[in-house]
Amino acid sequence: MVIYCPVEPMGRGELIPVNRQISLKLKHEVLLPMMKMKALALSLSVAALSLGVVGNAAADGAALFKAKTCFSCHGQDAKTPIMPVYPKLAGQNADYAFNQMMDIKSGKRNNGQTAAMKGIMATVSEAEAREIANWLSSL
Repeated sequence: MVIYCPVEPMGRGELIPVNRQISLKLKHEVLLPMMKMKALALSLSVAALSLGVVGNAAADGAALFKAKTCFSCHGQDAKTPIMPVYPKLAGQNADYAFNQMMDIKSGKRNNGQTAAMKGIMATVSEAEAREIANWLSSL
């Protein structure tokens, strides 16, 4: 028996035929954690906005990393993400990190791993992203 399970690998929205056992495994090990992360990102975005957390381009990257809740997925030290598929950001090249953030914000980079970050990036200005990227590269 073939069941079509709507899965969005790499954001292409393809339908992949899977058997029931794989479908259940996919649901419990991939889709549910992704849905939880999307809900968490949305909740954190709403909470940040409702608390009046606003960006300050003059603030240092470490403070922005915390204020924008980056630590909740990437770890307090930017080295220990909560899921193994999330990148370790400490030591990244500043231009690379900045470009990745801007691509996620604009939707240019759009896959399963970036979905949770999209809502957060809506609250981050270009200047703040640059500050965060510069700080990350210094770690």
